[in-house]
Amino acid sequence: MSKESKRGTFLGAISPWNVSRSTTPQPDSGCNGTPDILQRSQGQDHTVTHRHRLSPQRYPKDCPSLRVRWFYAVDSPKWKPALVEQKKDASKPLPPPKKFVPFSVKDSQAIEIAFQNIAAVEGGKDENKPNEGIGEAQELTKVPVNEDYLFDVDVERRELSPAYWIGPVYEVRRGTWFVQDGSTIKPCEENLATQLEEGYLKVKPWRFEEVEGSSS
Repeated sequence: MSKESKRGTFLGAISPWNVSRSTTPQPDSGCNGTPDILQRSQGQDHTVTHRHRLSPQRYPKDCPSLRVRWFYAVDSPKWKPALVEQKKDASKPLPPPKKFVPFSVKDSQAIEIAFQNIAAVEGGKDENKPNEGIGEAQELTKVPVNEDYLFDVDVERRELSPAYWIGPVYEVRRGTWFVQDGSTIKPCEENLATQLEEGYLKVKPWRFEEVEGSSS
């Protein structure tokens, strides 16, 4: 019992929820297909893509609110602009990023708002005008961030790129579940995080404490 409580305390520090969650494995890197779209991830009983997000209606009223924070990679770019002399090395894959840093609270909130707006459009709120909905989602996809808004986040592609010059493009990740990598904590790959979220809502562990409290 004491080991479980210690584990819960540690997870509470790295989880976006105010309750304990079970530890999560290190996500596999997966195959690199299309670089600008999140890859499809298959679970045991479901399939998750970047266009299939958990609906707010899936969350019970007594479920703790989710605290989302957006991150971006800083050590290894997702891709670099190809120059003429670099075409011969274009087929060489870049190493996956290991270090992620959070956006400022203001920038993170702006990205999350754009994320939710895109999800609402794709969710079929404008079912009578599907073409207009697609155009609206494309307009919402970019958010200016960082000092003097010198960079843009493409929410749909999960990319951070310079706004006024050509430069390396870095991965952007929505942080909801986290994994310990050595001495640092980084957000899980989003498909894995969505599967963990589905399992969390299925098990409803936040109700365990209420049952234990009433039985004692």
